[in-house]
Amino acid sequence: MSELLFSEPIAHIHTLVHHITNVCLCLDEPLLASGNHSAVRRNILTLLTELSILNVKATSQPLPAVSSFAHPSTSSPQHNQEVANSRLKEVEEILANQDYKDIHADIETRDMLGFFPDVASSLGYHPQTTSSPFVTVDEYFQQMSLLHQLSSLCTQLRDDVQNLNNHKYIAHQVALLYQSVNACGSASPALLPFKKEIESQFDSIKGSTEKDKTPRLSAFHVSWLLKLTAGIMAQVETLSPDLFRKIQPFIEFVHKDR
Repeated sequence: MSELLFSEPIAHIHTLVHHITNVCLCLDEPLLASGNHSAVRRNILTLLTELSILNVKATSQPLPAVSSFAHPSTSSPQHNQEVANSRLKEVEEILANQDYKDIHADIETRDMLGFFPDVASSLGYHPQTTSSPFVTVDEYFQQMSLLHQLSSLCTQLRDDVQNLNNHKYIAHQVALLYQSVNACGSASPALLPFKKEIESQFDSIKGSTEKDKTPRLSAFHVSWLLKLTAGIMAQVETLSPDLFRKIQPFIEFVHKDR
């Protein structure tokens, strides 16, 4: 055990209020707690988002403990369900508070719980429309994650094709790019044409990078990859605002009382 644990402190702390002997640590509480409506709006959406994630965890299989120090209950569906129940109670208390009845009304007017269908069901809430005009929170994060992954792959490829030492793994990166385009295509059909472009050159790129110990792409393939990735990144930039608009009611709800 480290000798530092038993060493003398650099300075002795003296409290200003001597009769207070215990301090409650509120690690989960915000540093700047506030009861104003803006803070309540942020808090309730944080709780709803957390609940949405916990509902997924509660119905999934627990991950195996990676070490003897891992506490098994913290990753179990039972533990996640207990936490979800606690968060759900917090949401119900906020919605039942008469001081925040305008927030409750705003949630219903904007059909806010349509973003959280699983949570809405737990609260006994029924969406106003059968087809919501916006994406759910899960869909939003999934789509944004895929678009971010696609953009990151393009950026990496653009750097690597211009560095001769990195050409060895270009074929593998192009294969990952193809999978990413395919994954995004279901929600963003405008990206699907890039699949055919990749298919048209993949075998040629793979052949040219596997035959030599120090492979080098041809000038044509370097130019082609730069053009391809630029086109994909431009398309991603046009898709992100569209997805952003779908969560506009969510954003307006958070910023209303600011």
